[in-house]
Amino acid sequence: MKKKAISPIIATILMIALVISISAVVYKVTKNMVEENLKKSKSCAKIYDKVLINSEYTCYNDSNRSLIFTINRKDIDIDGLLISISNKTDSEVYKLPSEPRNLEMLNVSGSNWINATLLEKNSGKKYRALGINSKPNSIKIAIIINGDSCGIFNPLNEISVCS
Repeated sequence: MKKKAISPIIATILMIALVISISAVVYKVTKNMVEENLKKSKSCAKIYDKVLINSEYTCYNDSNRSLIFTINRKDIDIDGLLISISNKTDSEVYKLPSEPRNLEMLNVSGSNWINATLLEKNSGKKYRALGINSKPNSIKIAIIINGDSCGIFNPLNEISVCS
């Protein structure tokens, strides 16, 4: 009994169909990833200097173990802020949502926030984090827009001691 192999023409057609199918899948996956990243980058574009830590009004108070810092916000719509306070051994991250309401975040990993609210557009606000046991090395802000963190902008890496 003789077995016939697939003819070269049919094999070529099958190979072309397979390549087209794989290409379509790769295109669809890549297109979705690129569109998602473009959407995020558009919302995070041109915000570099829109929310800043004011270094003049930032200091560590050793007597009551608190960090006092001021954040300035320009005319920008944001969903919230992530604030990271770091020292040599650990760091704490706090989230301030956009709703203008008081937050009482007590005993969050050893730090207390009293009446913390997100600052309004075109304003500055002073915050105090209690329970900071040693002088922080840095304070960083990440802006949240459309539910995505836009990265860290203008970190403050030198924190003075309050006088």
